[in-house]
Amino acid sequence: MKPTSLQRFCQEQGCDLEGCLGNRLFWATDAQGAKTLKLDLPHHKNFNAWDAQPMAFTLPESLTDLFRRYFKWGHKILTEYQGHEGVQYCFVDKLGRPFSDATFCLYWQSWLQKSADVRVSPQSAASRQQLRQEMLGDQEDEEDEEDLVIDLTYDE
Repeated sequence: MKPTSLQRFCQEQGCDLEGCLGNRLFWATDAQGAKTLKLDLPHHKNFNAWDAQPMAFTLPESLTDLFRRYFKWGHKILTEYQGHEGVQYCFVDKLGRPFSDATFCLYWQSWLQKSADVRVSPQSAASRQQLRQEMLGDQEDEEDEEDLVIDLTYDE
């Protein structure tokens, strides 16, 4: 995934989506003129289940601030350290080499489990809770469920 909108073509092997730029993270300017970070995911795990609908959303301000610092200092230091300053991938290892989103997820899950002293992944915990509700018939208020919905509508 790219940290800027410099990616001009899709890197997904076999992609036949017209005009696809691939999965990318990029800076955009909102209606008030503030710089925001957007994530476009035309290729995602549920692509076929969602009738080939891409996901796109703007990251929350707090996460955008973290990424801003990461790109300004962390990413720059990591990539320049080993002479990889041309790397346009968002996630790099400690030697400045790009790694995939899937690898990042493994790093993140491992870090989260260690730092929070958790024995199961957040995804596993959520799946277990959902299964428990289905088996025991536990139902939450519909209003509470609506609060948990994240808008992933695609802006064309």
